[in-house]
Amino acid sequence: MNQASLALETPGFDWVVSQTIVAEHARAVRHEVSAQTVRMFEMRCEKHLLPFFGGMAIDAIQYPQLMRFVDELSRQQLHNATIRQLLIAVRKVLNWALVHEHITGLPAFPKVRSESTPRGGFTPCELLKLWHFAKQQSTLVRPEGGYTPIASRSSRRAFCQRHAHTRVVSLDDCLHGEQLCTPHRSAQHSTSACAGGARPAHLPAPGVARK
Repeated sequence: MNQASLALETPGFDWVVSQTIVAEHARAVRHEVSAQTVRMFEMRCEKHLLPFFGGMAIDAIQYPQLMRFVDELSRQQLHNATIRQLLIAVRKVLNWALVHEHITGLPAFPKVRSESTPRGGFTPCELLKLWHFAKQQSTLVRPEGGYTPIASRSSRRAFCQRHAHTRVVSLDDCLHGEQLCTPHRSAQHSTSACAGGARPAHLPAPGVARK
């Protein structure tokens, strides 16, 4: 197909979208994609792609048009992750046009960086308190009344690092033993006893066989 015939037969973006949706439904019938994925693609086309690109010739969509599309989405205060998904939808439409020889190539796409939300961490003072608390603990109480020694330095360090990096529990919970004592506490083993590092009276010392 030469450039002259290509220019005469270049369809509009909205027509290519309709044909791409038909192709996506066919893929869903073949179980290549889920029906939910196709519905999401249709929704993105109707809500964002067609209002902006509708009426344009498919070969008129180049980098400047795509950049203006990104700017418009940013003015709508959409998250970067959403903008990236919409650019993927545009690429899908243009890919269909490329495969069916309505365009000769894909344009360059704007790069949109992913948003990263760093997790909150403990302050140095909180880490120090957490370290001292973990160092004091020597047992993990089990519901059946047994215990597991955690006296090794490496185990205590791993405990501190795990909670400091992932913030699974709050510092107050750690310092009051809420994560080291199970909910099945006996009357002889209270939360305060666990937090203070005391061993329940009914449990033998490490290395001493139960009578």
